[in-house]
Amino acid sequence: MSNQSYTSGDAPELKRDVMAARNAIQFRGAAPKTGSRTNKPSVTRNRFKGVLRECENLLKSMGVQCIKGSGEAEATCAMLNSQGLVDAVISQDSDCFAYGARRVYRNFSVSTAAGAGAMQGSVDCYDAAYMYESNGFGRNKMVALALLCGSDYNVGACGSSINTAVQFLHTVPESDIIPRLLSWVLDPAQFEERSRWASAPGRCDRCGHVGRTHLRNGCPVCATHRGCTDLGHKSKVAEVKRELSLRSRALSCGIPFPEPKVMKEFLHSTEEKIDIDSLKRPVPSLIQFTKLMKGKLDWSERYCVEKFLPVLTKWHLQENVPSRTIKPITIKKKRSPRGTILTL
Repeated sequence: MSNQSYTSGDAPELKRDVMAARNAIQFRGAAPKTGSRTNKPSVTRNRFKGVLRECENLLKSMGVQCIKGSGEAEATCAMLNSQGLVDAVISQDSDCFAYGARRVYRNFSVSTAAGAGAMQGSVDCYDAAYMYESNGFGRNKMVALALLCGSDYNVGACGSSINTAVQFLHTVPESDIIPRLLSWVLDPAQFEERSRWASAPGRCDRCGHVGRTHLRNGCPVCATHRGCTDLGHKSKVAEVKRELSLRSRALSCGIPFPEPKVMKEFLHSTEEKIDIDSLKRPVPSLIQFTKLMKGKLDWSERYCVEKFLPVLTKWHLQENVPSRTIKPITIKKKRSPRGTILTL
């Protein structure tokens, strides 16, 4: 598939508080130069957009298509990935799976230096289909995990108790997890009954029937004279108490649960309509590339040409390049795994 880059638009209003907290950490609580402390933080990300424009100009000078999302880049990339228009999403943000991404690359590195990853570069690949097959985790459970433990849009109803939350999610099928969280609020009687069941005294840990001397005298309900049938009562009680604990923390955290805005952002947001085929592929420009690199990194013109030549060569060898003037005849030498120059 073609090389493409995706950039963020304005941050969702839902992310305002998170951005404010990040700015407070970055600037160590320093007051803004203009405006009141009580002003809501901007979600237009003007400084970030300036950096993105520079990156976009650099990528276009190298012949890379750039698409600007209307909101979060992860949402746009995940949508394109779920539709099979791109192979994967490169991101450190696990929210990509909550948006519906099918494959995510993390810790992406092209370094070939010893001690900086694999000798030929490295990347960690996370595949949604494999995760679902191996542990039953799908998009709904990723959204549930965000609601319970936090994401870019919320702090989470249960704080940092991620291990407890994951253990709970393993006990609920993927398709049932969102209705299950909603039932925490909509069906309190069900959980009152579960609480009474889990705290009932005088029950056998193995079968759950009345009596504590089953090991010696047997259990009349299990129809045994010594010991009893192990029905996993102790583990079932532990599961119920785990869910009751999470529910109690979620309903007493001081914010609506499950947060409707977070659920809308991940599950019910309007999909962007992007026609990739109609996008114009930019032509690599050595002049523009050299201008940017001389201005930003103080590269010499000779060094710029050395770095740009493989990019330009690759572009000319692609099938969809109009009026291409370079065509391969034979392969004299395969590309070196640690090099970047094509020998034809």
